[in-house]
Amino acid sequence: MSVIDGIAKGASDAVSYASKKTAELTALAKLKLSLQSEKGKLSDCYTEIGKLYYDFIKDGNDPSAEIATYITAVDNSKAKIAEIRAKIAELQDKVICPNCSAKVPKNFAFCPSCGKAMEKEEAPASDEPKYYAE
Repeated sequence: MSVIDGIAKGASDAVSYASKKTAELTALAKLKLSLQSEKGKLSDCYTEIGKLYYDFIKDGNDPSAEIATYITAVDNSKAKIAEIRAKIAELQDKVICPNCSAKVPKNFAFCPSCGKAMEKEEAPASDEPKYYAE
């Protein structure tokens, strides 16, 4: 391999790496924007539930049906937020602690925030028979 070929390969590798990192950062930025948007929706739902409750106390109008609609929206937003956080953690090579929701590096056995043992992903079972020495 000539020196020029080595330089060309190095430049090609650098461009490939930079392109990959740019794509990862773009995906992370989009997820963080989605997370903030979903948090805004969640806050709006809580505000509307509070307004309906206030009107109920003040005027006596039963807001049960409307509140039930907002409660469903809250549950949906919370599920979307958890999903987005899991995707962000995956991009950052981390997992979410099932106990306290902290981001934990994948290789940690315990959560540094709450001390809970982290669940390990099991290797997929193979279809090959296992042979045991007796």
